[in-house]
Amino acid sequence: MEHIFQYDIILVNPDPTTGSEMNKTRTCVILSPDEMNKYLQTVGTAPMTSRSNPYPTRVEVKHN
Repeated sequence: MEHIFQYDIILVNPDPTTGSEMNKTRTCVILSPDEMNKYLQTVGTAPMTSRSNPYPTRVEVKHN
């Protein structure tokens, strides 16, 4: 497995899905710190979207 860093943007395939999860490849940002990403088999991610809604749990990100 290649090393990934906090705030990297990656593609994630959530297969298999459960419940109301969308079954498609999603763009996600890595949230877990580099110290954890280096040694663990699991990293913390958050899905990204192109839609901007005023939900309190959504944060607008500007990137290239």
